[in-house]
Amino acid sequence: MYELVDIENENTLLKPGNIPHSVGTLIYNSKQPLAHGVIPNNSKTLNITEYDFNHILEKGVIPESVESVSLNHGYNNPITGSLPSSLKILEFGNEFNQILKPGDIPNSVEFLKLGDQINQPLFNIIPPNVTNLEFGFYFNQKLDNETIPPNVKTLKLGNDFDMCLLNSSIPKSVTSLAFNSITSLTFGAKFNQQLRSLPKLLKQLKFGTDFNQILLPGVLGDEIENLIFGNDFNQPLGILGRILPHSIKTLSISRNYTPIIHNSFSKISIIKN
Repeated sequence: MYELVDIENENTLLKPGNIPHSVGTLIYNSKQPLAHGVIPNNSKTLNITEYDFNHILEKGVIPESVESVSLNHGYNNPITGSLPSSLKILEFGNEFNQILKPGDIPNSVEFLKLGDQINQPLFNIIPPNVTNLEFGFYFNQKLDNETIPPNVKTLKLGNDFDMCLLNSSIPKSVTSLAFNSITSLTFGAKFNQQLRSLPKLLKQLKFGTDFNQILLPGVLGDEIENLIFGNDFNQPLGILGRILPHSIKTLSISRNYTPIIHNSFSKISIIKN
C-alpha cells in the first residue's frame, strides 16, 4: 500500500489512474495543471510544492477525501469552489493575494495559515471552526469579533502587524498569542486574565480598570518603559528587576494601591491616579 507519492514531472500531463488509488499523501512538484480524477479519491493530503504551479484548481479537482492542502508559494489564483468541504488544514503560499470571499474557505477548516502577501480585511472570511490561526508577514488590518472566530485558541500575528488591540479584538478562547512587532498595547476595561507572554519589543503597556492579576517574572519582557495600571490593580510588584524590568521609566498606579513599593523603585517616576 502506498502512503506517500512525490510527483516531479514537468512535461507530462497526468491522467486519471496514473496515481495509485492507495496513495494517502500526494506531493505535487510539477508545473502541469491538475485535471479531474488525477488525485485519487482516497487521498488525505495534498502538498503542491512547485513554485511555478499557478493553474486554477477547478471545482472537484481536489476530491472530498482530502483533509489537508498546502499551496505552493507561487500560487495566486482565486479559490472559490476549489477546496473540498472535508478540509481541516489549509496553508496558503507566500504569493497568494486574491480577494477572499465568505465561503471560499470551507467551514470544516480548523488550522489556517495565511500567506505573507495577504493584507485585506477578513470580516466573516475565517470559518467558525478554526482553532489555530496564523497571519502572514504583511498583514496589518483591524481585528474584531467579525475577523477572528470565537473558537480560536492559538493566534499568531505577523511581522508588520501594527494595529491597536482592544479587549474585543481577540476572543476569550485564545490561550496562545504570538506577535513581535507591537510596541504599544492597551487592554480594555474588563480584561482580567493571567498573562503568559507579551511581545518582546513592547515599550508601553496599559491595563484597564478591572485588571488585578499577579504578574509573573519575565512576562513583561526587557523593553517596557511605560506601565499603566487601572484602578483595581493591587498586586505586589516586588523588587525592581524581578517582575518589572529595569527598563521601566514611568509607573502609573491607583491612589488606592496598598502594597509597599520597594526602595529599588526610587529612580522611577511613579504616578498615582
